[in-house]
Amino acid sequence: MLGQKSAFYEAKLGRMIDKLHLVSNNLLDPDWAHCLLQDLRKSVILDSMYQKCFEIKKNGKFIAAIKTRPRHENMNSLAIQLNPNSWEKFRELKCFISMFSNLEDVKISRIDHAVDVNISLSNLLKQMRVRFKKINDQRCSITKNGNVVQGVYFGSKLGPELICIYDKALEMKNRLGVYRKILDEPLGVKTRIEIRHTKNKIKVKKFFELNKYKDISPFDCLEFMKISDEAPNNKWKDLLFMHLEKDSLAEAYFYLNKNNNFKRDFGKYFYEPNIRQELDESYRKKLEYFFSD
Repeated sequence: MLGQKSAFYEAKLGRMIDKLHLVSNNLLDPDWAHCLLQDLRKSVILDSMYQKCFEIKKNGKFIAAIKTRPRHENMNSLAIQLNPNSWEKFRELKCFISMFSNLEDVKISRIDHAVDVNISLSNLLKQMRVRFKKINDQRCSITKNGNVVQGVYFGSKLGPELICIYDKALEMKNRLGVYRKILDEPLGVKTRIEIRHTKNKIKVKKFFELNKYKDISPFDCLEFMKISDEAPNNKWKDLLFMHLEKDSLAEAYFYLNKNNNFKRDFGKYFYEPNIRQELDESYRKKLEYFFSD
């Protein structure tokens, strides 16, 4: 449960939609938009697809990237990349977007959902798998904010759905130089789950309808299973332990599911922990606050 010994931080500190890529073909007066950007604290960035690109920061933290004047005729006239967590409320984000385009014309081209859990990366991987996806690399290097951390990918980096799980505590330690404490919890145990959706995996296409995600779980693809202490001790349980200690639940499932009978043969040794329910609840509560008046 979220209230007692939860795997997740309270909703006010949890993550939600971690990244948004927006596009529109109805850019409001381009010259006016460029003048507006001149008044914002921003820096010019290079982009192979757009001639005018600005990166906006606040207190050194990335807020948004605004791209206009596409280099090719078949491209959208406006592209915006941002992190919604930079705005406390959705109404504030809408005001920002409306400076550049009519909201009804803005569409979502990419959306990243994220949540942080107070479970170590290794322990999380021993009780989580992604349906219909294999781990690309059992352990790989992931660059976040200029730092290389340990993590895993599920799915293709070029596909419409990519799941990235990495050691957020290590990434923050490398970035900040020291461990911080949040709610008196040591930052040394913190794992980030990110789910990136593009193309047909985006369930809500229009930006002004983003609040529909309050009733949608982006984490349906995740499955959590943990070996029960009450499961009988025999060679099959020992086999499971051997694979879990060596690899992860995803790898154990792959190796022991050659005949597609993993759950029939090994299901009785597992129980479903509350992680998935807590994950959905944390995500929903954060969104409810973000979209509230």
